[in-house]
Amino acid sequence: MKALFGAALHPNMAARLVPLPVDASREQIRAASRLGTPFKVFSGATAFQKEVTVRCSVWESAYPGAGEVPVGLRAEIRTDIAREQFVGRFGRIPSPLELSSEVARLSRDPGTACAGFDVTFTQVKSVSALWVVAGCGKST
Repeated sequence: MKALFGAALHPNMAARLVPLPVDASREQIRAASRLGTPFKVFSGATAFQKEVTVRCSVWESAYPGAGEVPVGLRAEIRTDIAREQFVGRFGRIPSPLELSSEVARLSRDPGTACAGFDVTFTQVKSVSALWVVAGCGKST
């Protein structure tokens, strides 16, 4: 099931690949093995996250032995970077609400794919027919 839902590979992929010629093209192999589109996985850090890491590394090298960057200082670094990017985009200083929104927007991971199922339940036709015959469907 992981191959089916994660990689969109056909459950009978091995059996579907057997009849292909030895010199089958990549497209033929892909058509025989795939069943849909693979689940999207986004990886990597955003430019904002990279800049936060760089500035925190600079602080750690300036204060060797201090350990990790304190939480308050890390928040200040993130706020400064968000303010710089906001000013670069809009050409003005952001309000406190705009700044907090900018930090939240920039802090999000690049994108997260979400898979789900849409299920509808309905009774079989004989239950509907029985309901009408039994007189439950009469209006008074």
